[in-house]
Amino acid sequence: MIGLPRGCKDVVLLSRKVRCIMLDYSTNRSPLLSLRDDEDSAEGGINPLGFYSIADQLASDFLAPGVRERQRRIRFVTISAVSAWICADFGEDEIAADGVSEPWQVLEWYVVEGLVRGANDDLDERGLPGRDKAARARKDGLPLSAKIYLKTPSVFGFHGVYRSLARSLDIVNSTGILAETGIELLRAWEKDQGLAGFYSGNGENGGRYRNLLRDAVRDGLREGAVSRPSRWQGWVEIIQHLRHSQVGRYEKRVLRSALRGKENAPDPKFRGHLLDYLISEPGRRAWRASKGSERSFHEAFHRDCKEKGLRDLLGSILAFESFSRLLQDAFEDALSEMARCTKGASPGEMAKRRPVDLAARKTWDLARDVADRLGAFGLSGDFQRVFGTLSEARDPDDWIVALLEHHTRIQREKPPHGKAPWCERLDNGRWVVRPLYRPEAGDGNQRDYVNRYRTGPLWSFAKDLGLV
Repeated sequence: MIGLPRGCKDVVLLSRKVRCIMLDYSTNRSPLLSLRDDEDSAEGGINPLGFYSIADQLASDFLAPGVRERQRRIRFVTISAVSAWICADFGEDEIAADGVSEPWQVLEWYVVEGLVRGANDDLDERGLPGRDKAARARKDGLPLSAKIYLKTPSVFGFHGVYRSLARSLDIVNSTGILAETGIELLRAWEKDQGLAGFYSGNGENGGRYRNLLRDAVRDGLREGAVSRPSRWQGWVEIIQHLRHSQVGRYEKRVLRSALRGKENAPDPKFRGHLLDYLISEPGRRAWRASKGSERSFHEAFHRDCKEKGLRDLLGSILAFESFSRLLQDAFEDALSEMARCTKGASPGEMAKRRPVDLAARKTWDLARDVADRLGAFGLSGDFQRVFGTLSEARDPDDWIVALLEHHTRIQREKPPHGKAPWCERLDNGRWVVRPLYRPEAGDGNQRDYVNRYRTGPLWSFAKDLGLV
């Protein structure tokens, strides 16, 4: 992300092809475009119509507990276990000289810098949070520190990205202490790496490596930054033992079992069922044929699934996404009509667009079906609260106004202080799209889901674990 220019008032995420535009209102200069965000970053999505909360609960609480869209390398769960054991040597309230960085954060600096140092190409760095910051710091000859690293490392660093999965798999507990499965994973990792004694302290190689990392963290805490030079042998050993793209033989066994294992979800088998289907011959064929379309994959899974609870969940997701797609397409088409009309678009003009008319006619019946299905997962109330005003029967002219008013409410309720809506109603009743939000051309994939449900991360895990 480039820095905000002086006078910038808005940071805007546009359409499904997420881009960031920054407009300098003080000079009316042309907007500056940042690099396009990775499309895998669904969990940071724009959410202009309020779909995300329900979709996230369906995915994270039921279908694939602990899995997040930003996750790509299962090896970071193992690295989290290593980190928890190293950081157990430090006090609960121990903080670096910078006044903000905890021991786990300091260890993360070392690991990320070491992995960047050992990267052979861009593919080798795939799925490494913080890699750009580390690469830039190394190029500038600066040690990684809180000022140079990610602004919110507890969310966007690898500890933050994989924390939910590490807890769901019983690798660490809610306070970051190594848990039962985490101990099993750590022992498997040390066996693969020839580091016997890393956990128990009763082995020369493992004990030496633990001391090497612990001492680096201790010095990093004292200095508030990475405190090792380029010639430090630890960089080589971080690459050798903690490379995020390489999972050991015994380590794979523990991670495979954990991904299929116990959950705090209503049905502990849902994530395991999803993974098992994904790596089966029909599942592999369905995912590859889908070319990344989760709707296509879920339709095949729903047909093949024998587990009633899971079938109900998949049916709920398919219905909710049909509802979401109707609204999303109508919203984008309304914005297009506003952009086409130089003086703004009237409700009648927007209502003539086919997606708007289609949504106005189908939303009422579909909303009742979605609410009924979501009731089995305790989400019917949330759905009615967010979308209740759109599930009433009305003519297209009135319905599109209700949709745009719904969008305005969603934007203004966003934390911490609300966001500006993408469009505004003029005194004469016409609607105009704000310049920053003029829609791009459609991508021709309007049948696909609006939200994402973790198939991509699980497929990536399966590849790293040798399951596909």
